[in-house]
Order: sequence, then structure tokens, then C-alpha cells
Amino acid sequence: MRLWIPTGDDPTINSLLGNPLNFVVTDGGSDYKALQVTIDGIQPGTNDAFDIGTSSLKWNEVYANTVNANVTGNLTGNSTGSHTGDVLASDTQIMVNASTKEIGYASATIKGTLIGNVSGNVTGTASNATQLNNISPSITVPSPLTTSIPVRDSNGDITANQFKGIADNADKLDVDGTYRVADTDPVANTVAARDSSGNLEAVLFEGTATAARYADLAEKYLTDKNYEAGTVVSVGGAQEVTEAKEGDRALGVISAQPAYMMNAHLAGGQFVALKGRLQVKVVGKVKKGDRLVATDNGCARVSEASPDVFGIALQDSYLETVKMVEAVVL
Repeated sequence: MRLWIPTGDDPTINSLLGNPLNFVVTDGGSDYKALQVTIDGIQPGTNDAFDIGTSSLKWNEVYANTVNANVTGNLTGNSTGSHTGDVLASDTQIMVNASTKEIGYASATIKGTLIGNVSGNVTGTASNATQLNNISPSITVPSPLTTSIPVRDSNGDITANQFKGIADNADKLDVDGTYRVADTDPVANTVAARDSSGNLEAVLFEGTATAARYADLAEKYLTDKNYEAGTVVSVGGAQEVTEAKEGDRALGVISAQPAYMMNAHLAGGQFVALKGRLQVKVVGKVKKGDRLVATDNGCARVSEASPDVFGIALQDSYLETVKMVEAVVL
């Protein structure tokens, strides 16, 4: 080893044989090889035994291409390994908070792939996830049954053994184990639905009606021509009934809106009111309470006493001509 000063250079310690240069400190009779200089670089004399600097005597800055070590304090540059302390962004915002164990800050955007479990609330959009609250998704109902998150299939449908809650829409209803569609027309094996007027139609209603919208009880009869509502009819003509004439025993009055329609499915014909109140064609003056009998042209007239009385007037009219009068058929 030699210590020399090359021409125009700094003092130099030279190991002529290529051996390491050891720096040893003797304390209390013990030697401590603190530093060793070799052809590979500077290294501690003993592994994991000595420090560079102290808590009170620190190096100001350390420059290196690569540092393989545990780092405590501030670090600028790329780092691989275990870290203790905060990680700051270039604008000094804390990206990793060592005290609170939080990543990011209020307006930060974190990009990349996160692998592992996430505990807590997640706000934002995740491109992919395999579970939600530790529950796996499934297109079909798992067998054996386990808790799962339902996922739409390729048709956009969701399958479950049972849906509980309120559905805004359904295209079928389960009726005694068979799913049936709704229809406003009286079609077999469908669920009856109201039409645009709020009416409900069926081939047959079975049950008890506690109220009726209109007033008269009517039955359908075949007529020899189509008569207007209020026409008084009697048995006769080419069919079953015809317009009444003087001296006939009236069967009833053609009804426009029967409350109860008997024999409704008879092909053709018209409903004839047999009981109840409705408008009746009356000729001549009439007072409320007058008795009515049949006369010509399908009209009624007042009769003082007759075995052929079929109705009673419910309002007055002083017109001699034919008019409509509210009456009750007996």
C-alpha cells in the first residue's frame, strides 16, 4: 500500500496488490472494521453492523442509481422494497399517509389494477370485480343453493326462484302454476284487463252483483226490424216481437242501456225492458202517476182503467205529440 500524490492530483491511497483497504477503529482494546474499500466498491467491514450517519448527524443528500434498503424519511426517485413514512406527490400532496394508512386524497385519481380484498367504501367506477361484499355473481340459480348476485344472461333476463318486492311491469302472471298474459278482449286462458275506457269484458261473469249502473231488467228477443229505444213492443210479427199497436198487451219497451241483460248471447234481436225505469215513447198529454197502455206505432198512451196497463209515468208532459217520458215498467 502506498500513499502518494500524483502530479497535479489529490492525495491518493493505493493498494498495490489489489487487496481491500480496511478502515479499523479500536475501542477499549477491540478492533472494529467499520469500512472496507475493494475493487467492487465501498462496503461495511461487517454485515448489518454499522450505520451511515446518525439521528443527529445526517448526510444532506444521497445520490445513487439504485438503493436496496429499508428507507426511513423522505425519498425522491423510484424505490423498491419496504417503506415507512408518507409518500408525497410532486406538488407535496400526500399520496400515501403512513399514519392513517390512506392512499390518495380528496381529488386524487388512482389508476391501475388492484389485486386483493378492499375493506371499506368504494366511490367511483371499477372496470372489473369478481365479488361484491364477498358474494359471487351468477347468471343461473346456483346448485346447491348459495347466496349469489343475479346477473343478466345474453338475452338480458334475470333468473331467480322467487322475486320479492314490487315490480313496475310484468308481461305475465302466474295463475295456478301457469303463466298467462293479459288481454282486453274475452280470450280464453288470459287475465282480464280493462280497455282504454276502463271497461272489463268477459264471456261470463260468475258471482253476485251488489249494484247496477242502469235501471231496467231486460231480455233479448228477436225483432222483425231494428227499433229505436223507448219503442213499446208486443208479441207478434215475422219474428218474436214487433212494435205494439192499439189494443195490444205490451210485452215491454226497447231498452238502450239495460242494467241486467238476460239471454244476452242470442244471435240478433234487441233487449226488451220487462221491469224497471227507462224512457218510453208516449203520445198525448201525461202526468206523473198516469197508467200507460200500448197504442199504435209502438207508443204508449194514458189509460184510466185497463187490464193491459204495463207501466206508470214518472214525469209530466203537456205535449200532444210523441215524446220520450220517464216511466216504470211493471
